Amino acid sequence: MDWIHHLIRLVVRVNDKLDKQLNPYVSKALVYLRAHYEKPELTLQSIADSLNVNTAYLGQLFRTQTGKYFNDYLTDARLETACSLLTDSSFHIRKIAQMVGIPNQSYFNRVFKKKFMLTPMEYHQRYAEIREKN
Repeated sequence: MDWIHHLIRLVVRVNDKLDKQLNPYVSKALVYLRAHYEKPELTLQSIADSLNVNTAYLGQLFRTQTGKYFNDYLTDARLETACSLLTDSSFHIRKIAQMVGIPNQSYFNRVFKKKFMLTPMEYHQRYAEIREKN
């Protein structure tokens, strides 16, 4: 599991370098998103309000500078964390969904499967098998 932590540190360093090149509003939005992605009520509107900037303007800047719509970026961040939890914990899938800010397990399952072509349970089982072999 050390390679996972190394990879995470590497991604954080790359993101920090990229953040320095971003518009300050986008940079602050990313910092806020990373710190609060687990809150179901997190929206572009709530971040725009906290930054005292127009939501449409922030959304346009965010899309231009990250290459993703805010909601897609947020979903990806939530699913990446869910993957880590599915591989490194014994939490029930419903609990993992809640921990990453998606309170509806059915919705979580659909979004997860759409992105990874596996259900969360299938993902968990595959990585459990890999761990057992190693």
